[in-house]
Amino acid sequence: MATTTKRPQTPEQLLLQQHLRQVRKAAKMTQVELAEKLEKPQSYISKIESGDRGVSVIEARAYCKACKYDFAKFVRAWDKDLQETE
Repeated sequence: MATTTKRPQTPEQLLLQQHLRQVRKAAKMTQVELAEKLEKPQSYISKIESGDRGVSVIEARAYCKACKYDFAKFVRAWDKDLQETE
């Protein structure tokens, strides 16, 4: 039986996951609803939010856009939180 090893997560990645989850929840969307908007399987959203999958800037922007959340505001909030942890 194969074992799965979870990717090590940096503080930046953990905060990114947290912020993406908050954006989705603020939009009152389930993972399934967001996945449908992005034309991806629900597991795609789950893996991003759990840290099993990294996310590019392009994907984060699409995530925000699907949730009708301003991407620039998202980046500013994420960066502010990162600065507070340094």
